[in-house]
Amino acid sequence: MLRNKKWFNNIIYKIKNVADELELVESVTSAMRATTQKLSEARCHEPFSKLQQPDVLKMIDFGSVVPEANIRINFVQIIGNIGALSILPEANSTISQNSNLFAKFLMDAASKDTDIRVVSEALDKIFDMFSEDYTDELCTRINLVSQLKKIVPTLKIKIGLIKKGKRQEVEQNMLPVVDIAKTNLIRFIKYKEQRPKLPNGHSNVA
Repeated sequence: MLRNKKWFNNIIYKIKNVADELELVESVTSAMRATTQKLSEARCHEPFSKLQQPDVLKMIDFGSVVPEANIRINFVQIIGNIGALSILPEANSTISQNSNLFAKFLMDAASKDTDIRVVSEALDKIFDMFSEDYTDELCTRINLVSQLKKIVPTLKIKIGLIKKGKRQEVEQNMLPVVDIAKTNLIRFIKYKEQRPKLPNGHSNVA
């Protein structure tokens, strides 16, 4: 699949060159999403072992500003999949040193994106990336719990607006999924707060 970072860089370069052709970009990123998902499920981090910070930043920069929500969702999935691989205990130092960048992108998507579908996908990827106990050190280093707590009230407001019919119809159709994401977010915060390496042994999330 991904044999080296040159292949990966070429894909990112081509995406940036056809940024105005959103249908093509969505098609390419959908393929990348499927590929990285398979690699993540197989815990196969080797294809990204030489992924340098500039390469990561190219992805993040484009994935943060592309106007089409479906493409942003694809980037959330791609970066979340690579992020989960980067934090594996057996991952090499080149990819693992970018773990905080992957995490920050997901946190920004979950807290700042205007489309609730992107927010929901970003939260799911955060849960996937930090579900294992060996991620506690990075959780503490990036203040994951405190950052996630800030998302809870904002997410409740967005859900309230959806219920009142004040959001796009496509977001209204996502209400059951978003409700589940909110519940999982609160549970995830409570779980991570109880981990021994994290501050504040008790949850104060309503």
